[in-house]
Amino acid sequence: KEDYGRFWRQDLITSSLFAIPEQEIVETFALFAILKQVEVPTRIIPFRIKDSDSYVKKKATLKVSGEAYIFGLLDCVGELGRIIHDSQNRTEFVVQIFKQMEELYVELERFREFPNRKDPKIKIKNYANLKYRIDQCGGQVVKSRELLGKLGTRIPKHGPYG
Repeated sequence: KEDYGRFWRQDLITSSLFAIPEQEIVETFALFAILKQVEVPTRIIPFRIKDSDSYVKKKATLKVSGEAYIFGLLDCVGELGRIIHDSQNRTEFVVQIFKQMEELYVELERFREFPNRKDPKIKIKNYANLKYRIDQCGGQVVKSRELLGKLGTRIPKHGPYG
């Protein structure tokens, strides 16, 4: 009977149960920030929530795990690549998005030294590790740069692939 307490007291916040929703929240808030051209939120994400009894909105925050934050930002890089592909006729916008994409990738690239971290959304063993995900994002940066080059868009050469 005394041992039972050790098991049910597990901190649910650090449980992998919340990893995927946290990752999706990070991806969404980061993408929204980049599109609005404001600073990407840190692991402590501020937002506003509507009080259920009135129309008053209250400030709130959510602190996400480090892994969810990194994998969410990697997902955001992928979304930025899709936005670039889908918005080819909006040159100035696409160049700005590409710059943000490349800057974000450069920041995330340093996490390659932790290759054993796994993305909880991906079930296939080799595709779930952090190094593979970072490599995928690097490929998206290169493809986006090539696409913009084919469109005749001049991209400043300040990133690692410039």
